[in-house]
Amino acid sequence: SKFGNTPDDMHQFSGSLAVSGTWLTLGGGGTTRPAIYVSASGEVGIGKVPTTNHSALQISGAVAYNLVSSTEAAAVYTIRQDDYLVGITGSAGRKVNLPAASTQGAGRIVIIKDEEYNGGVARPYGNRITASAAGDDLIDGQSTKDIQGSMVSITLYCDGVDKWYLI
Repeated sequence: SKFGNTPDDMHQFSGSLAVSGTWLTLGGGGTTRPAIYVSASGEVGIGKVPTTNHSALQISGAVAYNLVSSTEAAAVYTIRQDDYLVGITGSAGRKVNLPAASTQGAGRIVIIKDEEYNGGVARPYGNRITASAAGDDLIDGQSTKDIQGSMVSITLYCDGVDKWYLI
């Protein structure tokens, strides 16, 4: 049997776990440090050994999230499982469908950003960007939420049951 070759292949360890490798630095050279480190108390470090500062996850370096390009965000766009940032360009109205909260898990975050600059003037009502909840789900008590203003964004999180909330 190979290590980790099936979804139910569980390996239990006690103590700390460190996976090391070579990381490129800005000068093009390499330095060896933990790629992933899990402490005995469950703190996780990516690119570093976590310090005890009550953070479950600590990352050394920049983080890049999945960005849906404006070319993908058509007149109606449905958020996918791996979407985090959805940037909307173009002056036409857009509808962004949120997935069912029950399929996302509590704490799922999505950001929808109006990337179209219109001289600082808000989009006309007929060309608004609208976030739409799935089925009977709600966004802060409503089935839809308009994104209003000039180059504004909304950040939503999910309860994992039937609601999305604005942050």
